Amino acid sequence: MMDDDVTKGLAEDIALIKEAVRANSGFLRRILAAGAMRSVAAVIGSVSIVLALLWEGVVRHYGGLTAAPPWVRVALIGVTALTLAAVGVQKAVTFTRAAKRVDRRYTFFRFADELMDHPVFLSQGLVLLMAVLLVVAGARAGDGAWVFAAIAGGIGTVFALYAAAFLLQTYLVVTLWLYAAAAVALFAPAVPVFVLVAGGFGMGFLVFAWACRPERVQGPDH
Repeated sequence: MMDDDVTKGLAEDIALIKEAVRANSGFLRRILAAGAMRSVAAVIGSVSIVLALLWEGVVRHYGGLTAAPPWVRVALIGVTALTLAAVGVQKAVTFTRAAKRVDRRYTFFRFADELMDHPVFLSQGLVLLMAVLLVVAGARAGDGAWVFAAIAGGIGTVFALYAAAFLLQTYLVVTLWLYAAAAVALFAPAVPVFVLVAGGFGMGFLVFAWACRPERVQGPDH
């Protein structure tokens, strides 16, 4: 009987904690759990695959980036920069629309402001700072696999923080995928970095987009 009481008490405590998280992060959670994340993840995944295969194609065709003609390298960097900028704009527009569906007064900047005020933002910053330090160390050592592993691990951890802070278990899909990709990079360094990007970020975010269907993402509210 005592064990049943303890179990019941723990279940009630967990339920109270969940309700407190939902109450304190209601607006942010509704945006992050909306179908908007699905389209953003799908775009990130698709772009990651296309750009990674483009870079890998240049590497294989010329035998390395440094062996490619200068105009090819400039064009490659330019296309990549413009594409990433377009992805950033698409993300801002998508989240703005999602915010306005919650409340017409909200904008992407209001969403960003509330996110920066949330404790998860500082935690996210610390994780990314450590990832940057690891990336710099890997780059100085000329180890592309380590650089990829640091980036994948850092971003995967950020998604884990969001999963915990906003009770969005679906975010763990991309976390586990990126952790697995980081492990492949570290233990199978012969795999080309751009192939890792396509398989890690590309396929990872496409799977995440599939898992982010509204009826699944909104499940934790029940």
